[in-house]
Amino acid sequence: MLGKISKVLIYILIFLFPLFFIPGSLIPLSYQKEIFFLFFVFFSFLFWFFDRIFLKKKISFKENLLLYLSLFLLIFFSGLSTLFSTWKNASFWGFPLEIGESFLFSIFSVLFFFLVLNIFENFSEIFSASLIFFFSSLVLLILSIFQAYNIITLPFVNLAISFSSLSIFVAISLPIFLAFYFQSKKIFKFLFLLPILISIFVLILSGVKTAWLLVFIEAIFLLIFALEKKVGEIDIERGILLSIILIFSIFFYFFPIRFKILPTLPLEVSLDFLAEIPILKGVFSESLKNILLGAGPGTFVFTFSKFKPITLNQTLFWGTRFSLGASTFFDFLATKGILTTFSLLFLFFISLYFVFRKILKERGKIKIFEVGIFTSVFILIISSFLFAFNLFLWFYFYFFLAIAFSIILKNKEIDFTKVPFSRPFFFTIFFIVFVFSLISTGWQFKKFLADFYYRKAIQKISDVDLSISLFKKATKLNPDVDLYWRDLSQVFLLKANQISQDQNLPIEEKRRLVNQAISDGISAINQAISICPSNVANWNVRGFFFRNLVGIEKAGDIAIASYKTATALEPSSPYSFTEMGRVYILMAQDFEKKGMEESKISSLNLAKENLERAIQLKSDYAPAHYLLAVVFSQQGKEKEAISKLEEAIKFAPQDLGVAFQLSLLYYRSGDLEKAENLLKTILQNSPQYSNAKYLLGLVYDQKGEKDKSLKEFEEVLALNPNNEEVKKIVENLKKGLPALEGILTPKTLSEQTPSEIKP
Repeated sequence: MLGKISKVLIYILIFLFPLFFIPGSLIPLSYQKEIFFLFFVFFSFLFWFFDRIFLKKKISFKENLLLYLSLFLLIFFSGLSTLFSTWKNASFWGFPLEIGESFLFSIFSVLFFFLVLNIFENFSEIFSASLIFFFSSLVLLILSIFQAYNIITLPFVNLAISFSSLSIFVAISLPIFLAFYFQSKKIFKFLFLLPILISIFVLILSGVKTAWLLVFIEAIFLLIFALEKKVGEIDIERGILLSIILIFSIFFYFFPIRFKILPTLPLEVSLDFLAEIPILKGVFSESLKNILLGAGPGTFVFTFSKFKPITLNQTLFWGTRFSLGASTFFDFLATKGILTTFSLLFLFFISLYFVFRKILKERGKIKIFEVGIFTSVFILIISSFLFAFNLFLWFYFYFFLAIAFSIILKNKEIDFTKVPFSRPFFFTIFFIVFVFSLISTGWQFKKFLADFYYRKAIQKISDVDLSISLFKKATKLNPDVDLYWRDLSQVFLLKANQISQDQNLPIEEKRRLVNQAISDGISAINQAISICPSNVANWNVRGFFFRNLVGIEKAGDIAIASYKTATALEPSSPYSFTEMGRVYILMAQDFEKKGMEESKISSLNLAKENLERAIQLKSDYAPAHYLLAVVFSQQGKEKEAISKLEEAIKFAPQDLGVAFQLSLLYYRSGDLEKAENLLKTILQNSPQYSNAKYLLGLVYDQKGEKDKSLKEFEEVLALNPNNEEVKKIVENLKKGLPALEGILTPKTLSEQTPSEIKP
C-alpha cells in the first residue's frame, strides 16, 4: 500500500509540476514550483522506503556503480562549492538567487531521479509515467498559447517560466511526442499528432533559433536510429514526417518569419557566448578556489556584474543583470567550478554511453518509445551546452534521464533477512536522508511564508506603517535574505519623508520620529550588507539612502563610500559613478550654504571627474551628461552647461527633466526664443507640467508679451491654488507690473534608477 502511494505521488508530481502555481500570488513562479517539488519528493521517498524496510523487508534498485558515482560526485562537489560560496545561505536555499541552481534543489533532484529510476518496476509503469508526462505537456502547451493570445490570463508570463524555456522544452519533448504517434493505432493517431502540431506552432511563435537547431539535430538522430521498423524495413510514414520536421527546422532557423496571426510575445533577453567568456576568465583569475569550485551555486548575477564586458553598455540591455548565462555548461564553470562541471560531464558521458550502446545493440528490435526517450536525453545533454537551464528544465533533465536508465538498467534485489547488517545500513541512510529532507522542507515552507509577507509589503507600500509591519514579519521568518532588509530600509526612508512633511506634528516630536525612522533604515540597509556584501544592489541602496541625507554630518561621505564599493563590484556600469557625481553636487550645494567655498569647488571637481568616468563607460548615458551640465552651471560655465545639456537631450529626447533644465539655461543666458520653443515642446508632451508653464510665463514676461504671460501663470495657479508666489505674480501681471524675478530649481535631478531602488 505504501509503495502504491509513493508511485501515485510521483505520478501527480509529473503531471502537475509544469502546471502548478498559486492563483493571485506575486510570489515568483520558480519558488512555488520548488516548494511543490520538495513536498512530493519528500513524501514519496518516505512512503517508498517504509514500504521496502518494514513491509517487504527487501529493496530492489537499478544497479550501475558508475551512474551512482557520477551523481555522488556531482552532489559532493556542489556541496563544497556551496560551502565556499560568496553567499553560502542563498547558494544552499536558492532564494533570492537562481533557485534551480541551489544545492537544496540539486539534492532533491537527485533524490527524485533515484525514485523515478527505482520506483517503477516494469515497462508498463514506465510507459504510464511517460503518458502522464504527455498529457501534462499537452495542457501546458495549450495554456501557453492561450496566454500568448490573451484568451486566458494567468499571473505569470508562462508556466514554463519563459517562452524561451518553453521552446527548449518543446524541442526536448518532441521525440517523445513523435514516438507516441508512431506507435499508436489509427484511432489514437490524431490525439498524438496534436502535441506535435502544437509544438511546431510554439517553436514558430517563439522564434528561438537554439530550439530549431535542437529540432534539426533530433530529426537527424531519429532518421538514423528510428527509421527502421525492423532490420532492413523502412517505415515510410516516419521518414516523411521526420523529413518535414527537418525541413521546417532548417527553414525557420535561417528565416525566422513572423506571421501576422502570431501575437507579440514579451521581450526576453539572454547573454550570448562571447559576453560570457570574459566573465568566466574574470572568475578564474580571482583565485584557485574559483577555478576548482566556482563563485558558488546561483551566484552568476554577482560574477556577471563584476566581470561583464564594457561592450554591453552599447546595447539596449546594458543595465540588465543576468542571473543565468549563455549555457548550463559555462554557468557551471563560473558558479560551481571545474570539479562540479567535470562531474556533470562524467554523468553526460555515462548517459550517452549506455544510451548509444542500447540503441546500437538492439537496432531494429528496440521499441520506438525507447528511442524517443533516448533521443530526448541526447538533446537535453546537447541543449545544456547551448542554453542555460532553469528550475523547470532541470526537472525534466532528471526525469528523462531516470526514465532512460530505468529502461536500460536491470534490477538488483537485496533481501534484508539474508544479508547481515543490510537493514541497519539502509535504515541509517534513510534516516539521514529523511532528517535532512524533513528539516529542509520545513524550513522552505517557513521561507515561503516570509516571501508571502514580503510581497504583501510591496503591495501595501502606500500604507507605510502596514508595509513596515509586513516587512518585519518577513525578516523575522527569514532574516537571511538581503532583499527584505534592503527594501525595508527604503520604506523607512519614505516614512521619514512623510513625517517631515506632516504639519500637524510638533517640531520636537517630528524630529524624534524622523531620527527614529532614519536610524531604523540605516540598521536595515547595514543588515542587508552584512548578509551579502558581494551584492552591488545593497551598496547602491545604501548610497541612495545616505544621498537623501546629505546635509547631515558624514551622510555624504557614507554615500560616496557606498558607491565606491558598488563601482568595485560593478566596474563596467556607469550608474554608480554617476550617482557619486550626484552626491558630490549635493555636497557642493550644502557647502555653498555653509559658506565653505573651497570645499564646494573641490566637490564639484570630484563630481566632474566621476561623471566623465561614467561617460567613458557609456558615451550616451544621459543622466551623466545632464549632471555634468549641472556641474558646469554651478561653476558659472553657462555655455559649457548648455552644450552638455544639448548633448544629453539627444540621448534622452523623452526626458522632460533634461529638456526643462536646458530651457532654464536658455532663459538664464537670454536666449528667449530657444527657451520658448523648447518649453512649448515640453508642454505638448505634458500639458500640466507646472514648472514648464511657470518658466514659459517668465519668458513671455521678459519678451514683453504680458497677456501670454498672465495666461500661463493663471494656469499654473489653477494647478497649484495654494502657491502664494504664483498668486503674487498673477496680481503683478494684472497691474501691468513685471513678474517677480526668480529662477525655479527642480525638486530632483534627472536620473536612471536600477531595479533595487524602490519608488
